[in-house]
Amino acid sequence: STTTADIFQGDLLRVTGSAFNANPFVPLNPATNISRVGNMRVEFTDGNTAKLIYDVNGQAVTKNIVRQVFDTFRPECNEP
Repeated sequence: STTTADIFQGDLLRVTGSAFNANPFVPLNPATNISRVGNMRVEFTDGNTAKLIYDVNGQAVTKNIVRQVFDTFRPECNEP
């Protein structure tokens, strides 16, 4: 869900099951293969930096994240 234009948050889910290339592939059963393990939140500072905040089974973690540049062209994401 979105709380503002710069903050996104929601449930953090753990999904278990067979690998995508398993033979035979067994489809997921949401009742047994998907469980909520915490919350996740991303707070964007600008178009290049953000803070990732999450908790898994009660353990809280905060990480600063930055845009990775893979080429000489580097767009700047700015609000109008």
